[in-house]
Amino acid sequence: MKKELAISIPLNIDKISIDGTQIDKNPEGKNVIILVKISPSEGDNKIRNVDRIIEDLHVMVRNKESSPLIYDDKMTTKYLDKEFGFTRTSKL
Repeated sequence: MKKELAISIPLNIDKISIDGTQIDKNPEGKNVIILVKISPSEGDNKIRNVDRIIEDLHVMVRNKESSPLIYDDKMTTKYLDKEFGFTRTSKL
């Protein structure tokens, strides 16, 4: 999934890490939350900041049928929940 996100955003793959998963605490919780860390780029004004990347990812997940997240049926990003989107949990 890391590679798929890096291609879709686009972003240097070294700036993305998958830091684990957790089960959704919703009583109907059938979802797995994927903890993704996006590291800021240093010294390059041409590369978007983390806030913008998170905003773009949220829009892409919510509209995944018409976004680069699903350009191939074999991609794991097709399983991302468009109702949940991509949400920031904390600023580190």
